[in-house]
Amino acid sequence: MKKILFLLLLTSPFFVFAQNELKVNGSIGSYNIEIELTPNKGAGKLISGKYRYQGKTAYLDLEGKLYSKDLLYLKESYNGETTGHFYLEHEEGNWNGRWTNGKKAYEVTLMAVGGDLNDFELFGGEKVEEGTNNEIAGTYSSDIYFINDYFYTEENPAIEIGYNGGTVSISKLESDSIWVELNTTSGPTYHIAYFEQAVPKVADNTYEYDDFLWEDNDEKCHLKFTFDGNGILSVEQYSNNMACDFGMRAYAGGEYKKYTNESKDLEN
Repeated sequence: MKKILFLLLLTSPFFVFAQNELKVNGSIGSYNIEIELTPNKGAGKLISGKYRYQGKTAYLDLEGKLYSKDLLYLKESYNGETTGHFYLEHEEGNWNGRWTNGKKAYEVTLMAVGGDLNDFELFGGEKVEEGTNNEIAGTYSSDIYFINDYFYTEENPAIEIGYNGGTVSISKLESDSIWVELNTTSGPTYHIAYFEQAVPKVADNTYEYDDFLWEDNDEKCHLKFTFDGNGILSVEQYSNNMACDFGMRAYAGGEYKKYTNESKDLEN
């Protein structure tokens, strides 16, 4: 019964660690391991802990972050020297992924066997400021983290925590237009979409830019900005990247959540 309750908590959308130690067992390749993790908010690390190979007494140190409810990174060290990295995704009650030291990599499977999940804090993203309102003006963000193994090969097991998303800053100019500064990153190769223009109003809470960014361009840059009145901005991109002067694989579209009433200068 305890194990079932623990797994239900592990898959909960809130996904929170308690102050108690979390015990996890599993394997790196063919080697069985035992892991102990604790929250460590005061020191600026969201997770700290240790692990050892089953049957051994020596521990290796761990510190890391939960980037989303199903994406966990842990850095391994021994005597202060980094010796490896865990990149793990939560799937059906288990944490699966890879361990690598940059020269070789092994498959990892872990399962929680003891502990509580009641006081965990996610890392990443812009924290919503107290008093943030539902007015259009302000700054919005979209933050998506993923395990980026785009360049991974057996000879070069390159893995990292990838990031997609960015920030949109909105300043209200007049009743019929807003000033938009958008800066996003897309794809495992990190192409940039940057846009800075006055955008006219076309309907209630809807603003649309459909114009040439420069004289000799063959296609108009076409972006639509819709505010739902509850702090969510939806951006739709209808034109190709070149028309908006974006990177080859960059894309501005997506959903952005307001986190501050301030309109920020994204270039500084």
